[in-house]
Amino acid sequence: MRLFSLALAIAMLIAAAAVFGSSSTAPLQAIEPATVRITPATQDTTVGANVSVQITVAGVSDPDGLGAYEFALFWNPAALTYVSAQNGDFLGSTGREVSCLPLRFDADNDGVDDPGFLRMGCVTFAAQPAGPLGDGLLATVNFTTKCAEETDVEFDVDRTTLSDPLANDIPVTTENGVITITGAPPCPIRPTPTVTPTVTRTPTRTPTRTRTPTPGNSSAGDVDCNGRVTAVDAALILQLDAGIIRALRCPANGDVSGDGATNSIDALFILQFVAGRLPAL
Repeated sequence: MRLFSLALAIAMLIAAAAVFGSSSTAPLQAIEPATVRITPATQDTTVGANVSVQITVAGVSDPDGLGAYEFALFWNPAALTYVSAQNGDFLGSTGREVSCLPLRFDADNDGVDDPGFLRMGCVTFAAQPAGPLGDGLLATVNFTTKCAEETDVEFDVDRTTLSDPLANDIPVTTENGVITITGAPPCPIRPTPTVTPTVTRTPTRTPTRTRTPTPGNSSAGDVDCNGRVTAVDAALILQLDAGIIRALRCPANGDVSGDGATNSIDALFILQFVAGRLPAL
């Protein structure tokens, strides 16, 4: 299943609004980046074997803990065949209810699955208890090996994110993994990829929870162009990010976070504004 269900998107909106409405308004503070990594960083196996990688996180220091995660992976589909993925025990380890979004395999949102790509995300609901701190297992991804080569399993850093239960972004760095496959046959020479991930260990989010709104931009967040900013605008952005819809009526109003993309982070900022936790967008 490639798309978020509409029911789950609505549930996320309702749950987030409930959290925002019941939370305190403690001052925001800078936090250190957490590291999302492939574990083990290197491993050896043979052609025809089963192999798994763990998606782990280290150094979650947000005072509210971890409330949600999302990651996207690229690998060489000639060398590895995707089998399954499971949520780990860390996200729900403090007793928060966990819901995972449908897995997605469409890297470029054209409605066609792309071999060698996986996008996975899970969220938690309710204001209490706080999310987990420190280190833990986010997810496990399982493959079978098809041919011999040293193959990379790489994060798409633009789609690898963490947030706390109040939808504040947790800055992230990533570390990729390598699987060395021996035996026969050797993998063919790779064609030029149609989707190229950006691989970097530079944090993709600025390590601060302070956001400076742009004064006077009354249209920010109003993606349906009806003159008002409501939870409907957040729902439309979630549907766009999931590939359920292809475009927004007023796309220029969607990037309220100012990071150059319109995605679930913007939807959560809009929810905070609607709930009165942000004075402006």
